Amino acid sequence: MNFRSMGNRLGSLLMLAGLGTTSLVGCGTPDATDAAATAESQSESAPNTTDLDATAQNESKTPEPAQEPLPELPAGEAEDGGYTIAQVMQLAHDNKLYRRLFDQPADPEVIERMKLLYAELPKRQPPKGDPEQWQERSTALVEAVVAIEAGNEQGIAMLKRAANCSSCHGRHRES
Repeated sequence: MNFRSMGNRLGSLLMLAGLGTTSLVGCGTPDATDAAATAESQSESAPNTTDLDATAQNESKTPEPAQEPLPELPAGEAEDGGYTIAQVMQLAHDNKLYRRLFDQPADPEVIERMKLLYAELPKRQPPKGDPEQWQERSTALVEAVVAIEAGNEQGIAMLKRAANCSSCHGRHRES
Protein backbone atom coordinates (compact mmCIF):
# COMPACT_ATOMS: atom_id res chain seq x y z
CA MET A 1 0.00 0.00 0.00
CA ASN A 2 1.48 3.37 -0.99
CA PHE A 3 1.26 6.63 0.93
CA ARG A 4 -1.48 8.08 -1.30
CA SER A 5 -3.81 5.11 -0.77
CA MET A 6 -3.05 5.13 2.96
CA GLY A 7 -3.91 8.83 3.05
CA ASN A 8 -7.12 8.28 1.12
CA ARG A 9 -8.09 5.42 3.43
CA LEU A 10 -7.36 7.48 6.54
CA GLY A 11 -9.31 10.40 5.08
CA SER A 12 -12.29 8.11 4.47
CA LEU A 13 -12.15 6.83 8.03
CA LEU A 14 -11.98 10.36 9.42
CA MET A 15 -14.95 11.40 7.32
CA LEU A 16 -16.94 8.38 8.52
CA ALA A 17 -16.13 9.35 12.07
CA GLY A 18 -17.39 12.86 11.38
CA LEU A 19 -14.01 14.43 12.01
CA GLY A 20 -13.47 15.83 8.53
CA THR A 21 -10.19 15.64 6.74
CA THR A 22 -7.45 17.68 5.22
CA SER A 23 -5.35 16.76 2.28
CA LEU A 24 -3.02 14.11 3.63
CA VAL A 25 -0.64 14.23 0.68
CA GLY A 26 1.29 17.36 -0.14
CA CYS A 27 1.59 20.42 2.07
CA GLY A 28 -1.22 19.43 4.44
CA THR A 29 -3.49 22.35 3.71
CA PRO A 30 -7.15 21.60 3.08
CA ASP A 31 -8.44 22.22 -0.37
CA ALA A 32 -11.94 23.33 -1.36
CA THR A 33 -13.04 19.91 -2.61
CA ASP A 34 -12.09 18.26 0.71
CA ALA A 35 -14.07 20.86 2.65
CA ALA A 36 -17.15 20.44 0.44
CA ALA A 37 -16.91 16.64 0.59
CA THR A 38 -16.52 16.74 4.37
CA ALA A 39 -19.53 18.98 4.86
CA GLU A 40 -21.66 16.81 2.59
CA SER A 41 -20.58 13.54 4.20
CA GLN A 42 -21.14 14.89 7.70
CA SER A 43 -24.72 15.83 6.88
CA GLU A 44 -25.40 12.34 5.49
CA SER A 45 -23.47 10.34 8.08
CA ALA A 46 -24.70 8.70 11.27
CA PRO A 47 -25.13 10.86 14.38
CA ASN A 48 -21.93 12.00 15.99
CA THR A 49 -20.86 9.90 18.98
CA THR A 50 -20.19 13.04 21.00
CA ASP A 51 -23.97 13.44 21.24
CA LEU A 52 -24.25 10.21 23.23
CA ASP A 53 -24.38 10.53 26.97
CA ALA A 54 -21.56 9.09 29.07
CA THR A 55 -23.60 6.05 30.05
CA ALA A 56 -24.14 4.95 26.46
CA GLN A 57 -20.45 5.44 25.65
CA ASN A 58 -19.37 3.36 28.65
CA GLU A 59 -21.79 0.58 27.75
CA SER A 60 -20.33 0.35 24.25
CA LYS A 61 -16.83 -0.41 25.53
CA THR A 62 -15.74 -4.02 25.43
CA PRO A 63 -15.23 -5.39 28.94
CA GLU A 64 -11.80 -6.72 29.81
CA PRO A 65 -11.59 -10.51 29.87
CA ALA A 66 -11.73 -11.99 33.36
CA GLN A 67 -8.70 -13.80 34.68
CA GLU A 68 -8.95 -17.55 34.60
CA PRO A 69 -9.61 -19.09 38.00
CA LEU A 70 -6.56 -20.58 39.63
CA PRO A 71 -6.21 -24.32 39.23
CA GLU A 72 -6.23 -26.43 42.35
CA LEU A 73 -2.79 -26.91 43.85
CA PRO A 74 -1.29 -30.39 43.70
CA ALA A 75 -0.11 -32.18 46.82
CA GLY A 76 3.25 -31.14 48.15
CA GLU A 77 6.12 -33.52 47.45
CA ALA A 78 8.45 -32.51 50.29
CA GLU A 79 8.97 -34.92 53.19
CA ASP A 80 6.95 -32.68 55.50
CA GLY A 81 4.05 -32.52 53.02
CA GLY A 82 4.93 -29.02 51.84
CA TYR A 83 6.12 -27.93 48.44
CA THR A 84 9.64 -28.48 47.19
CA ILE A 85 11.68 -25.65 45.71
CA ALA A 86 11.09 -27.12 42.25
CA GLN A 87 7.33 -27.23 42.83
CA VAL A 88 7.24 -23.61 44.01
CA MET A 89 9.19 -22.51 40.94
CA GLN A 90 6.87 -24.48 38.68
CA LEU A 91 3.63 -23.30 40.34
CA ALA A 92 4.65 -19.65 40.81
CA HIS A 93 7.23 -18.78 38.17
CA ASP A 94 7.10 -21.17 35.21
CA ASN A 95 3.50 -20.17 34.56
CA LYS A 96 4.18 -16.48 35.43
CA LEU A 97 1.58 -16.49 38.23
CA TYR A 98 3.67 -14.09 40.30
CA ARG A 99 3.32 -11.46 37.55
CA ARG A 100 -0.41 -11.23 38.25
CA LEU A 101 0.59 -9.44 41.46
CA PHE A 102 1.78 -6.53 39.33
CA ASP A 103 -1.84 -5.79 38.35
CA GLN A 104 -3.38 -3.42 40.85
CA PRO A 105 -5.44 -4.11 42.77
CA ALA A 106 -3.97 -7.58 42.98
CA ASP A 107 -6.33 -10.54 43.02
CA PRO A 108 -6.69 -11.70 46.66
CA GLU A 109 -6.69 -15.35 45.54
CA VAL A 110 -3.34 -14.85 43.78
CA ILE A 111 -1.94 -13.11 46.86
CA GLU A 112 -2.91 -16.02 49.10
CA ARG A 113 -1.52 -18.56 46.63
CA MET A 114 1.79 -16.73 46.37
CA LYS A 115 2.11 -16.33 50.14
CA LEU A 116 1.50 -20.06 50.56
CA LEU A 117 4.04 -21.02 47.92
CA TYR A 118 6.74 -18.53 48.87
CA ALA A 119 6.42 -19.43 52.56
CA GLU A 120 7.71 -22.89 51.62
CA LEU A 121 11.04 -21.61 50.31
CA PRO A 122 12.64 -20.52 53.62
CA LYS A 123 11.83 -23.99 55.01
CA ARG A 124 13.99 -25.68 52.37
CA GLN A 125 17.74 -26.01 52.03
CA PRO A 126 19.17 -24.64 48.79
CA PRO A 127 20.85 -27.18 46.49
CA LYS A 128 24.04 -25.10 46.63
CA GLY A 129 25.30 -21.82 48.01
CA ASP A 130 25.07 -20.03 51.35
CA PRO A 131 21.98 -21.07 53.36
CA GLU A 132 21.85 -17.63 55.04
CA GLN A 133 21.64 -15.89 51.66
CA TRP A 134 18.93 -18.38 50.69
CA GLN A 135 16.96 -17.42 53.80
CA GLU A 136 17.29 -13.71 53.04
CA ARG A 137 16.27 -14.10 49.41
CA SER A 138 13.35 -16.42 50.01
CA THR A 139 12.09 -14.35 52.94
CA ALA A 140 12.25 -11.24 50.72
CA LEU A 141 9.73 -12.92 48.35
CA VAL A 142 7.30 -13.49 51.21
CA GLU A 143 7.74 -9.93 52.50
CA ALA A 144 7.10 -8.51 49.03
CA VAL A 145 3.78 -10.35 48.71
CA VAL A 146 2.75 -9.25 52.22
CA ALA A 147 3.60 -5.64 51.26
CA ILE A 148 1.46 -5.91 48.12
CA GLU A 149 -1.39 -7.33 50.17
CA ALA A 150 -1.11 -4.41 52.60
CA GLY A 151 -1.25 -1.91 49.73
CA ASN A 152 2.34 -0.76 50.22
CA GLU A 153 3.40 1.16 47.12
CA GLN A 154 6.86 -0.41 47.31
CA GLY A 155 5.52 -3.98 47.26
CA ILE A 156 5.72 -4.41 43.50
CA ALA A 157 9.27 -3.05 43.35
CA MET A 158 10.20 -5.37 46.22
CA LEU A 159 8.76 -8.35 44.34
CA LYS A 160 10.52 -7.46 41.09
CA ARG A 161 13.83 -7.22 42.95
CA ALA A 162 13.28 -10.42 44.96
CA ALA A 163 12.07 -12.47 41.98
CA ASN A 164 15.27 -11.86 40.02
CA CYS A 165 15.65 -15.38 38.68
CA SER A 166 19.22 -15.22 37.39
CA SER A 167 20.54 -13.72 40.61
CA CYS A 168 19.11 -16.48 42.76
CA HIS A 169 19.72 -19.33 40.31
CA GLY A 170 23.37 -18.34 39.91
CA ARG A 171 23.91 -18.69 43.64
CA HIS A 172 21.61 -21.54 44.67
CA ARG A 173 20.51 -23.67 41.72
CA GLU A 174 22.40 -26.77 40.72
CA SER A 175 23.30 -26.76 37.05
